Amino acid sequence: MTHTPKANRPTANRLAAGFLGVASVGLALSACGTTTKTASTISSTGPAGALAASVSALGSQSSIKATFSIPVTATQAAQLASMGSTKSPNTGFATALSTGSVFFAEQTGKGEPLDSTTASSDTGNSYDFGVTFASSTPLEIRYVAQSLYLHLQASTLMTDLGQPASKATSIDNELLKLNADVPGLSALASGGWVEISHTTLAPLLSELKTFASLGAGSTSSSSSNVGSTLLGLRTNILAAIKANSTVTSLESTGGRQGYAVDVKAQPVAASLNTALNSAGALIPSIGNKLGGLSKSLASVPSNFVVTIDAYASSGKLAEADLNLDQFATKSKPSFPVPLRVTVSTATISAPTGASQLDLSKLPSMLGGVISKLG
Repeated sequence: MTHTPKANRPTANRLAAGFLGVASVGLALSACGTTTKTASTISSTGPAGALAASVSALGSQSSIKATFSIPVTATQAAQLASMGSTKSPNTGFATALSTGSVFFAEQTGKGEPLDSTTASSDTGNSYDFGVTFASSTPLEIRYVAQSLYLHLQASTLMTDLGQPASKATSIDNELLKLNADVPGLSALASGGWVEISHTTLAPLLSELKTFASLGAGSTSSSSSNVGSTLLGLRTNILAAIKANSTVTSLESTGGRQGYAVDVKAQPVAASLNTALNSAGALIPSIGNKLGGLSKSLASVPSNFVVTIDAYASSGKLAEADLNLDQFATKSKPSFPVPLRVTVSTATISAPTGASQLDLSKLPSMLGGVISKLG
């Protein structure tokens, strides 16, 4: 169920509005839970406090999984694909849009709460990312026990995306060519899992850190500045969302309590713009590419409001919906187009039968690149 945004809201630049919307889904709800930690605080703030409590409750879990999807029918997806175009829509892409999803998951190493101090420094934490279509997951990356696992079924992925089989063949052929320098990639080309062990990953990460510092035009000491600055920027953005949002209760259905979160876009856009400019100053290679987005964020109208619908079940946040048609600048579809985030728990384990990748040649290859860069 998607709440209809308030009527007569002006539209913003599509690029900036879309960026704001996606950022708001992830940040606005987490902002609700960043400063309301005690029961007395939560109970005194009405719908906003209740929603904050449902977000905070997620932090008491030892794992979390967020799944992103656009739950429209194949017919509706085809209509979206054909809007503004005279060409026939790609039926494969329309099917992918209606059945596809992207998921991110995290699990603490010792079973401690996600928001605990122990979890933030637990080297046993596991992570999982994947792309799913219907019942298949043709692309997945896991990080378990400090080892990295990769899985790719190029043929299935291209078919699910409505792309020609030749593209999958091209991907597999490239992997087979690279197998000479990275033995084991042939297993990835054949659709199997491959593993980069912790002992193999460590020297590569060391070289990558050196490479990243050169690319940023900075020394290793400035790398810590990047991390601390980005953390501070996130805090400032969260504060901007919290200070410029209101929460109202929606109806309760199926055991779920609904909430509408309205976020004033302009002050949040200004905070995002500051964050982007600061990141660009720290990392020039990124800053050079942010000019257009920064200009768009600066042009967001003062009275534009982003609406997010959130739903809590059993005292925990279960879903958040962002109706994308509120950002349409021209024609709008006749049906809601929600970007949906569903929240659940996760169990992340190392896949069985993974083939080891031999990365012994990569550190020297990266070292050669670094030497050329000076």
